[in-house]
Amino acid sequence: MLVLATFFPVPGSQRDAVTLDAFQDVKNPLTLEFFKASIDLADLIGMYIALSRIPGRGHSKCLTAGIGWGTAELILSRFLTIWVGAKGIEFNWRYIQMSFDANISMVQHIMTAALVWLWSRHDVKPSFYPVVAILAIIGVYKGLLIDIFTLASHIDPWTSLVIKLLITAFLGALTIRVYSTVA
Repeated sequence: MLVLATFFPVPGSQRDAVTLDAFQDVKNPLTLEFFKASIDLADLIGMYIALSRIPGRGHSKCLTAGIGWGTAELILSRFLTIWVGAKGIEFNWRYIQMSFDANISMVQHIMTAALVWLWSRHDVKPSFYPVVAILAIIGVYKGLLIDIFTLASHIDPWTSLVIKLLITAFLGALTIRVYSTVA
């Protein structure tokens, strides 16, 4: 979050005269979004460190790290918007969509924690390491790919949410399949 706030300020916000915006000369918005999504690779390193510090069995580590990471992401990015907006006088479906998206994101974080845990294991078959790496990379760039597809095909937000749900469920099923071979 700190790296995102430092290098990718919100468009239209006032910026100081001295800024660390290294990507201000990037003209293509897709390249900028790719860089933003690539910062999530650092989250995998943070998840690895968190999983190495949590005592216990594999499934409890994955659930603890995944739910904790998902809850922190929810509080820092969506909680205030949902809390203030949903308590308003006028009903809006956007807050229902945001809450569904938060639940899908929670499953994504648990899946990511399981993949990082699988990567750190030494008893995983060597043929599964590429599968784990590919699933983790797809998980990192899934949001960007869905956004590009949604914008290119002019899909409404509900359909985009269903697509996100189906892709997350598919990746989760693959992760459970690989996880079941070890656990």
